[in-house]
Parts: sequence; C-alpha cells; structure tokens
Amino acid sequence: MNRQEFLEAKVVENFINWLIPRISGEIKFLHQYENLKGKTTWNCESIYNAYENYNWRFNCNIPELGKISGSSFNESAKALKKIEEGLKSALKSRNHEKTIEFSVSILEWGGVKRTNYEKLT
Repeated sequence: MNRQEFLEAKVVENFINWLIPRISGEIKFLHQYENLKGKTTWNCESIYNAYENYNWRFNCNIPELGKISGSSFNESAKALKKIEEGLKSALKSRNHEKTIEFSVSILEWGGVKRTNYEKLT
C-alpha cells in the first residue's frame, strides 16, 4: 500500500472525518485529569484546546547543553528535538556513554528517572 492508497482507504477517511471537528472544537472533545503533584485540574474542550493548555513541567540535563526546564508545548518540543538529535547521533556512532546520557535526559524530561534509571544500565 502506498501513501495515496492509504489516504483513500475508507477507514482513514472515516477517521479524518471524525477527527477534524474534534480538533476545531465544532464537536466537543472533553477531557480532564487531576494533577496530583500540583493539586490542580487540567482540562480541554477540543484537541486544539489541549495543545493550547499543554502544561508539562520538566527539568532535564541535555549533554553539551546543560540543565534546561520549561512547561509549554514549544519548550518541550525544543528539548525533545535536541535529545532526539543527540540520541540518534550517539546511536549512529555507537557511543554507548552518550546513548545512556541522552536516554537519561528522556527519563528526566518525563519525570521518571528515579524509578527507571536502573533499567538503562
């Protein structure tokens, strides 16, 4: 199956037709959760609104860049892009040490280093 065949598939067309009004908010896409750390409630009314309300506080150390932090979608995207680039480079050059360092950055970004670090070594 090529790209055009995939896009013309009925199931894909149905999904796109379901998704578009939920992105725009024409049809409500209600979601919420309780952030136990911050004791706050996060919610959204559309998929686009979820993007607008994106809030993931992170602190991580990125090799060669140092410690960075943020909470917005753009800040996360920027940090994760740097981690992705470093990890791909480390894997390509078969640099085990750098691979571990960038993997630790992912765990730090996700806030799960404490419970998962041992799995990397």
